[in-house]
Amino acid sequence: MRLQEKIGRLLKLTCELFSREGEDNFIEIWKNFEIPKRWSRLPNPITHYNSFMMSDLLRLAMIMPFLLNQFLKESSIKRNETAMIQQRINAF
Repeated sequence: MRLQEKIGRLLKLTCELFSREGEDNFIEIWKNFEIPKRWSRLPNPITHYNSFMMSDLLRLAMIMPFLLNQFLKESSIKRNETAMIQQRINAF
């Protein structure tokens, strides 16, 4: 699997974990996140991840931890997904 495919898959799986509240918070942070002036503005990653080029995916991979850090909390993730993650890592 190529790097572009791996990053795209990670983005897709991450966005699929979001609850409705998580999606709303992510989009809000996404819209207001300051990116370098030389970067073109990317479309919404939740709805347009399939149209991203490799350069877009690499840029998103660089800033995604900062985006998640600004809003992510337990209610940002679907309840059943939270339980599965806790079970996988033996955390309660």
